[in-house]
Amino acid sequence: MWLVFANTNRIRNKKLKLLAKPVALVIIVIGVGVGLPLASRFSDRYDIEKAIETAEITANYIHRISLRDQGSAYNLNIEYTPLGIVRAAPAAVNVTLFRPYLWEVRNPVMLLAAVEGTAFLFVTLYLFFRIGLLNFFRFLFNNPFLLASFVFSLTFAFAVGATTFNFGSLVRYKIPCLPFYGLVLAVAYGEYRRLSTARNQARFQVRSH
Repeated sequence: MWLVFANTNRIRNKKLKLLAKPVALVIIVIGVGVGLPLASRFSDRYDIEKAIETAEITANYIHRISLRDQGSAYNLNIEYTPLGIVRAAPAAVNVTLFRPYLWEVRNPVMLLAAVEGTAFLFVTLYLFFRIGLLNFFRFLFNNPFLLASFVFSLTFAFAVGATTFNFGSLVRYKIPCLPFYGLVLAVAYGEYRRLSTARNQARFQVRSH
């Protein structure tokens, strides 16, 4: 994906470049959707139904053990079907990046995770309101590495959140995606500040003349 979007940046025509990235993204999604069922014919490793079944077994087992041991369990009430998984994606991403909430804390480890998640939540909301969703995604599409980092962090967050069902385990499992998500937020804010400064300087120069 990073290579695809990096190459689309070489297109000089602005309108064509703007159109090329969404088209490339759609092609990638369709390619994955078509390729996985075909690959499953040659190996069970790529069988979507078996992958969903494994995810359900894992999530239910961890949840059951957490309840038995009075651990920090959570439940997203996921319907483990392809459509049910898609519907649960926002909740799964949310639980990985922003939960446990402060009122869900039961032990010191959860408190640290809650503070971290709350910080990410406030920074995310601040950026969305400050920059605007349109500008935020414009920054992403103009930076292939940033876009790849964003897609990776959300995909990883979804996979972990939908299968862990225990906040204690989630604290460990979500570590790989947090630096990438934090990088996206930091770079997007830095780009916004750079453009804002450039606009203010341009206005000042116009007024001074």
